[in-house]
Amino acid sequence: MTATTPSTALVPVQPTFAESERLALAGFLAGYRGLTREAYTFDLRQFTGWCRARSLPLFSVRRADIETFARELEANGGARATVTRRDLPGTLPAPR
Repeated sequence: MTATTPSTALVPVQPTFAESERLALAGFLAGYRGLTREAYTFDLRQFTGWCRARSLPLFSVRRADIETFARELEANGGARATVTRRDLPGTLPAPR
């Protein structure tokens, strides 16, 4: 059995989103309130997490990626209406 020593090394953390991505997400959500905004916030968190896990920058996502995300939600038991609502990343504005 070998003993492990905890490391005190710092690991640099990359920002979750580029500034343009953050502004696009905030701008999209600004158009909604209440429960709709909460639902879209949750959906975007799921989608952006899915993108990060696949090293997909948000503005590089293609329609095929969005469809793959939706099919994975369905395969994991997502209801059709929920999956359709979560297909919203295709509506994000393109960066300028």
